[in-house]
Amino acid sequence: MLIEVSCDKFIDDGKIRPKIEFHPGLNTVMGARKATNSIGKTTFLLIVDYCFGGTDYTNLNTDIDDNVGPHTINFAFKFGDEKFFYSRKTDEPRKVYICNEKYEQISSMGLESFNDFLMDKYGLTGRGNSFRDIIGGYFRIYGKDNDDEKKPLTAFRNDTLEQGIKRLLSLYDVYGKTADLEASLKKAVEEEDAYKKAQKHKLISGVTTKNGVKENEKRIKELQDRKATLTAGSAKGLLDLDSVQATHIAELKKKLASLRRQKSRFTVQLDAMKMDIDIDESSFKRDYSELTEFFPDADIKHIEAIDNFHRQLKKVLKNEYTENRERLENIVKMIDIQISDLEKEIVSFKEIPNISTAILEDYSSIENELESLVAANEYFEKINELHAATADLQERFDKIFAEVVSSLQLDINKELRRLNTIVCDAKTSAPKINIRDSKFYSYTTPNDTGTGSRIRGMMLFDYVSLSNTPLPALIEDSMTLKQIEDEAMIKLFELFNESKKQVFVAIDKAESYSDDNTVPPVFSKTTVLELSAGHELFGRAWNKSEEK
Repeated sequence: MLIEVSCDKFIDDGKIRPKIEFHPGLNTVMGARKATNSIGKTTFLLIVDYCFGGTDYTNLNTDIDDNVGPHTINFAFKFGDEKFFYSRKTDEPRKVYICNEKYEQISSMGLESFNDFLMDKYGLTGRGNSFRDIIGGYFRIYGKDNDDEKKPLTAFRNDTLEQGIKRLLSLYDVYGKTADLEASLKKAVEEEDAYKKAQKHKLISGVTTKNGVKENEKRIKELQDRKATLTAGSAKGLLDLDSVQATHIAELKKKLASLRRQKSRFTVQLDAMKMDIDIDESSFKRDYSELTEFFPDADIKHIEAIDNFHRQLKKVLKNEYTENRERLENIVKMIDIQISDLEKEIVSFKEIPNISTAILEDYSSIENELESLVAANEYFEKINELHAATADLQERFDKIFAEVVSSLQLDINKELRRLNTIVCDAKTSAPKINIRDSKFYSYTTPNDTGTGSRIRGMMLFDYVSLSNTPLPALIEDSMTLKQIEDEAMIKLFELFNESKKQVFVAIDKAESYSDDNTVPPVFSKTTVLELSAGHELFGRAWNKSEEK
């Protein structure tokens, strides 16, 4: 059990508070006579939850981080005769430090490992849920959203009834009786849903009605007749082809025709280039002396300069021609290689008669449609097989689940009635749980929908779980306790105090529960921490402005 907690940020009268010690039974955090808010009651319960491996203390209380800053919570558990000392830092919430009795840190472990340690020590191992999953719903602290008195199995916001039922079965160690069958059912449902979704999104062909199957069978007969006619008219060579081969051959012939057209186009370009560049050096004049006989005033040097420019231009063009010619020649060579490969690939098939591409494409189209229609009908058969298997598993699961739950809820309701007569009287309606199936339950008090009776019923339910399972502790915050009638409240807390396990509660105005305006013994004798205005958990209340 948890035996102590301390922190150097817990302040009272300007001094660090001594360690807060716990005991079996009721551990009361006593609030002020006037029910003062923001003194640290709920915060302290979250710290207790933090000692049990929770994270809400750091996740929910951002104002503490702002006003207190990073700090370390020291705490100890005792199992048998052995004590275990730990500490957790608020700025390292996923780590737990192993300490000596002086809280000097020796080593560390991950939070999951720490929770596994607690699960083992409290005898909760092997129940199909984590330690926090099992205990979380029974630590009812403001902000955790698990205080719905009509749904006592709720552990957190957006929790489902199904998960709550599963945790209850795990806590009572009967989940294993349905776990394997539930896993098989889940797998079957997922497989059936996957097929349905694949068909819905057109990933596979499929029909969903018997009429659809009949229509497909009619179309299959028509296509088979067309296929037979096409085969007979093509020297029966198509008989040796399946749809994949036919489609592939048709595609090969298309590619082959395209490559041959490309080769022809590039060859024409190459021939044109050869003709255009067919110019040699004789095209240029080297001696212009004869020109002066007819044109004595001609500027021979200027003409020679122009002629020289033309020679240089020819060299440039020739270089470009050479590059382009080589590029085109390489392209033609590559096309020749591809043509050769395609021709070999076509030949590699069985000896195929000289069938035109159009016939091959028609044959391929028929084969593809046939395959699609057959697959669609096979889908109908498969989905019906899956549905039948799912229905069978569901029926078997429901039967076993009903047997397990019937016995369990009978025992729980019997204990609720017994405890209710202790807290109230034999005439007062007792709460009861009714688990209809694996996904729905109700928790009601017959003929009594009052808020107080419902909250009393929720706390009785918690105590039944504490008394009849390895559940290690309960935490009950003060936000709903005042709704319960005073006499029933006192008797309920006396029950808590009789437990050999631990119950942590926060309460305000304890004097109001007695006729003489004194604190009832069940509170005064179990108080582990007193908080009030001026004596807040951290030594001050930061929700009020400081005087300047």
